[in-house]
Amino acid sequence: MGKCTLCNLEYDDNIYVSTYTSECSECNKRLIKNRNKAMEENRKTASWRILISEEMENRNDSFENVIFSTLSNAELDVKFDKGYGSIEGKPFTLWTKTRVYFPTSYDGAEGCNSVPREPCDEITEHV
Repeated sequence: MGKCTLCNLEYDDNIYVSTYTSECSECNKRLIKNRNKAMEENRKTASWRILISEEMENRNDSFENVIFSTLSNAELDVKFDKGYGSIEGKPFTLWTKTRVYFPTSYDGAEGCNSVPREPCDEITEHV
C-alpha cells in the first residue's frame, strides 16, 4: 500500500482497476503505468483453456461440446508464458463433437489450432 504525495489517495500498485480515474496527475500516471504493465503481462501469459477458447470462438465451438481431453481441468488452467522462447505449455489433444484441437508453436510462441473431426473440404494452413 502507498499514499499519493499530492492527493493522499491510498493505493496498491498490485491492483489495477480499469474504471478508476483521478483528477490527480500523479495518480493518473501510476494508473497508466499499472494498466500498461497488466496489458503486457496478459499478452505473454495464458492457459490452454484461454487459448483453446479463443480457437473455439473462431470455430463456433465451445467447451460444452468436449468429448475428451488429454488435459485435466486443473491442467487446462495452468498459466504459462506463451511468448517467444521456450515452449512451456503441456502438450495436449482435445476432441469436441466437431473438431480436434492441438497446440501450435512458432519460435516458441504458443497457440492453439484445430481441424475438423470428420473428413471435409476445409483446408488446413501450415501450422
